Amino acid sequence: MNNEDRVTDFIKSVISCIKSKEMNALKTLLNNANEVDVLDMIQELSVEDQAIVYRLLSKDKALFVFERLDTGFQQKLIHSFTEESAAEIITALDPDERVRLFDEMPAKFVKKMLTALSPEEREMTNLLMGYESETAGRIMTPEYVHMRQGSTVSEALEKVKEHAREKEMVYTIYITDYARKLEGVISLRDLWIADPSDKVENIMQEIAAKVTTDTDQEEVARLLQKLDWLAVPVVDMEDRLVGIVTIGDAVDILEEEATEDILDAAGLVGVANKEADRSWVLTKGSLPRIWLVRLPFLLIALLGGIAAGFIIEGFEEILETVVVVAFFIPVILDMGGSVGSQSTTVFARGVVLGHVSIKSFFMFFS
Repeated sequence: MNNEDRVTDFIKSVISCIKSKEMNALKTLLNNANEVDVLDMIQELSVEDQAIVYRLLSKDKALFVFERLDTGFQQKLIHSFTEESAAEIITALDPDERVRLFDEMPAKFVKKMLTALSPEEREMTNLLMGYESETAGRIMTPEYVHMRQGSTVSEALEKVKEHAREKEMVYTIYITDYARKLEGVISLRDLWIADPSDKVENIMQEIAAKVTTDTDQEEVARLLQKLDWLAVPVVDMEDRLVGIVTIGDAVDILEEEATEDILDAAGLVGVANKEADRSWVLTKGSLPRIWLVRLPFLLIALLGGIAAGFIIEGFEEILETVVVVAFFIPVILDMGGSVGSQSTTVFARGVVLGHVSIKSFFMFFS
């Protein structure tokens, strides 16, 4: 049985348990299932059924699923929680994931959830929310491992071991001076094979690239894609290390930006703050909302077709005189459609790969 068939059978079993109200059987089914299968399954359910399923998941599996849901799904799901349950799941999120969710939630809800956080988590969350949207500062995580110059390899390994569970990224250790200015970087591999008594500055490598807190998020994602790194350091205006952006964040950003550009190129108007939500509306939304996205461009196409009809009518006498000219009308229309399809495909692929940007957009018209 392939993966798709397995997930389909899993969904049917879950829905069957919900309809027959066999909650114990459903809980056993969910917590014996693969985490990825649960993630695929829950996105196919109604909002009401999602809430039922989510409450029956174990704590670790629930967090795994929630972190990987699109923002649109997260919003709908969290509105079905009690205030206590919502605070619990939000507290467990990484700071950057928490801020991404807060960006889409009402201010009153965000304020209430902030008060439920520990002082340390609240400080980290407020720090990220203080930066401009769609910048490195907004999407970075402050959960990284760093060491000061003068520390030994043994001390660095001990710190990695101590913080391995709570930090988002421990495979790269950043070296700073006493003013927290970024000096170098060490991979966990190099740290592991080094002499325990050696100083970290003796084995660190020079930072090949870094970004500032106001760097555009798409530029950061492209940099990570280009360098094939797990994370890129983020510094403030005084060159002090304040966070990192991970490859996981970069993948989400590139998907978001590509979705935005492709939907805009297709003439699908925005109805949400996040382009991922616009895509969600097109695939999962109600019929009125889908029409709200698609109708404006369809009306423009309709008006263009009517205008073309009037133009052809203006040459009616020529068409009656030279009937053979009419033969070329469908040929020209078909060629126009083919050229449009080819151009759209090439353009969309160029956007996804980063070959087409806003700066280079107009050169493709020449």
